Amino acid sequence: MSLVPVLERIEALDTSVLESGGIALALADITQISRFLDGAKLQLAQRAKVIADEGRGAPAAETVRRGCRSSSSEAARLAAAAETAAEVPALGDAVSAGTIGVEHVGAFGAVARELQPSQQERLKDAVPALLDNAEAQTPEEFRRAVSAEARKIRSDDGEALAAQRKKDRTAKFGTSLGTGMGWLSARFDPETATRVFAHLTAERDALLKADPSLTFEQATADAIANLVLEKGRSKRPGITEAVTFIDLESL
Repeated sequence: MSLVPVLERIEALDTSVLESGGIALALADITQISRFLDGAKLQLAQRAKVIADEGRGAPAAETVRRGCRSSSSEAARLAAAAETAAEVPALGDAVSAGTIGVEHVGAFGAVARELQPSQQERLKDAVPALLDNAEAQTPEEFRRAVSAEARKIRSDDGEALAAQRKKDRTAKFGTSLGTGMGWLSARFDPETATRVFAHLTAERDALLKADPSLTFEQATADAIANLVLEKGRSKRPGITEAVTFIDLESL
């Protein structure tokens, strides 16, 4: 798409006679040009990183800072956005097309960096759908949309992880041939483990209180036997501590 008509409209502006509608249209033209230039900056920052990685130039952020005559923090944000656009070309293309700005790319990168590598790949897969509404969204609104997609990915993973942990439960028991002592070993999913440990801890503590001569390990062994054989001293396990995992943004 040629930007010449847009530039001609901007050059011909007479701001003294513009009303609100005309101001909005003029700002939209300027934003389109600005985003085109942002796309060029992203491509140049990407090239600067390639040169820096090859050991033939300064770090990309420093090259950007000097070239744009910007602050170090602003240059670092542009360099980070360039890396994100290199990993997700559709974002860079959208900037060049005027659909989104560098801040949108930066918002996506900030959310993506909070995810695990496998989750980042799924977030990248969602980019075409996210870009459908991006043109009408501010960077903050776009970030909220990206964050919502990230939460969905985390939630799906959390449910899958919980199901896998449930599946991975196991228990073994037997008798040692050498000593004749019985042994047992068990592994539970976190939710079940919390409940089991609460009962076990309450029973063990009750046994230790009744007979201080018991060692910690002896009281634990007796507590397991009592609970399995329904001879437990403690009928109430006390307070059960439940651990919930939630990402900071949702909290």
